[in-house]
Amino acid sequence: MNADLKSWQILAYGMLGFPLAFAALPLYVYVPRLYVDSVGLPLALVGALLLLTRFADALIDPLLGRWSDQVGNRRRLIALALPLLAIGLVALLAPPDSAQAMWLIGALVVTFLGYSLATINYHAWGAELGSSSQERVQVTSIREFCSLGGVVLAASIPAILADDTATALQFLAWLFVPLLAIAALITLRGTPVSATLPV
Repeated sequence: MNADLKSWQILAYGMLGFPLAFAALPLYVYVPRLYVDSVGLPLALVGALLLLTRFADALIDPLLGRWSDQVGNRRRLIALALPLLAIGLVALLAPPDSAQAMWLIGALVVTFLGYSLATINYHAWGAELGSSSQERVQVTSIREFCSLGGVVLAASIPAILADDTATALQFLAWLFVPLLAIAALITLRGTPVSATLPV
């Protein structure tokens, strides 16, 4: 028997959208500038590495999706993915002074693996939650609302600290870790497994 989702359960699900969107913006917007201006890598090399990593990610995502469907436990897979995402993003946005191309490659691989595994299962979980079209719209709406908040915050911090990109992105990386931990705890503990199962 399907039980209607409570408002707090829908909100709990949406909370993880905040840090996931918070993480996505630096990946696509700030990483090239950081590794060219602060690390000193050639722009062409950084661009090529980002392109290759994204291409590999596009090939791997369907495999992750198929494997995730076989495993079936969305919460467990998200819990597995989030530490990878946190470690990868901190490594990517707060590189050591000795960082070179291999550091960028490793950080990108770990970050994209964690991000892809988390987002694939997070969105699939949302599709499994609502027992009616109205509930599914509510689930999607709150997720996108929280995601918008994450994008706004991630865009604001480097803009405020525009004179020092490296410092701004280090702050962004270390702020991400507690935001992710808090949101993950709320989502993983407060969201039902599916539309027919309790928390």
